[in-house]
Amino acid sequence: MGREAKKLYASFIQSIDEYRPALWRYCLHLTSNVWDAEDLMQETLMKAFASLGQIRYSFMPKSYLFRIASNLWIDQRRKMQPIETSPLQENSESMAAQQDNSLHVLEEIEILVSTLPSRQIVVVLLMEVFDFTGREVAEMLQTTEGAVHALLARARGSLKSIHQGNQPDKRRISAAKDQPLIASYVQAFHHKDMERLVDLYAEHAEIHLLNTGIVRGKDSIKSTMNWASFPESFHTDWRWIWGKPVIVHIADRRNSQTLWRAQILEYEEEKVVMDKNYFFCKEVMLAIADQLQLPVDPDTQSHYEQPWKYSSSCPIGQSTNE
Repeated sequence: MGREAKKLYASFIQSIDEYRPALWRYCLHLTSNVWDAEDLMQETLMKAFASLGQIRYSFMPKSYLFRIASNLWIDQRRKMQPIETSPLQENSESMAAQQDNSLHVLEEIEILVSTLPSRQIVVVLLMEVFDFTGREVAEMLQTTEGAVHALLARARGSLKSIHQGNQPDKRRISAAKDQPLIASYVQAFHHKDMERLVDLYAEHAEIHLLNTGIVRGKDSIKSTMNWASFPESFHTDWRWIWGKPVIVHIADRRNSQTLWRAQILEYEEEKVVMDKNYFFCKEVMLAIADQLQLPVDPDTQSHYEQPWKYSSSCPIGQSTNE
């Protein structure tokens, strides 16, 4: 069953590939954070794949994915904030009085996410940024088209009254309590010390190669690590990127350096319990590369352009020549 599921998931990932860039941008707009955006997209893809067998009606793939992402994000916000007033209570007649002024939504995303109710944010992004119609958004949110336009009208009014001076401060970077552990991890890579590297993982640790698969357990992790599959010359470092310590592997290619891999580690009791590897995540790798002012390595590009090719077997450093 597991083997068949891998094949089906690979086919699913391939079939929705054309919608991934727009979906990822939407998740980024909602979360305002690259790491949270990738988490939301991964959760969206998993839920979309899991629910396919239960759908008994025709649907548009793009709307289907955006609807799931919207509902997941709204649910997350509800768990963190007081319950909001139902949008059905809003008066749809007010939309006729709205002026047809173009809002600079992309420039105000942070203000929008920080100040408006969840459903208003979703409506503004879907209609103003991603060009969905009111009818399509109403279907996604399981409400009426009139209620959607009322939400949009109210959001427009709120945004017009907000001054840039009231924009909330960005989240500050927290102290890195696990810096010694991260430094040990980097040093193990620097010296190509496999025993030390594997020892840093907990017995039940997992490596999530996002978009392709999961490696679970210290023994499996050790068996899949192979220095021969890494670039001939590379160095490992860690950087604060968007509020998190990120392990970055930089390949030395002749006279240039390229971003080969990026990881985020989670620790418990001084051991790595979760290793999120973004090797197969195109949007995240491009964003990190831009932040570091480095090009993405050609080997990495060949992997993240077609991640479904590697979903059946996902060794840690699989080479494109294999």
